[in-house]
Amino acid sequence: MEADALEGLTWERMTMVITLSALASSSITQIFKAVLKERVLKQTGMHRACLRAVAVLVGGAFGWWLAGAPLGVTMGVASGGLTTTIVASMRKRLKAAAETEATDF
Repeated sequence: MEADALEGLTWERMTMVITLSALASSSITQIFKAVLKERVLKQTGMHRACLRAVAVLVGGAFGWWLAGAPLGVTMGVASGGLTTTIVASMRKRLKAAAETEATDF
């Protein structure tokens, strides 16, 4: 990696790139999911992989747009991948908590 790529990079800039890439990837993935849910995603059998790929690609694109290549792309791809992992983990926990609440009473 070139020294020039890291020159103007501050903690605030990195935080902004990662946060905005994560938000954009999450939002656009949810829109993509809603639009194509019934038509395409359920029929392919690979709907999770498709949605994660969209999140990673959108995160990378936003990272490139905000901070340039290669560092911005790397941060964007990482934030897109991390977003999908966090969302999947939270949904799993919430679903488990809802199931235990339903059986407790």
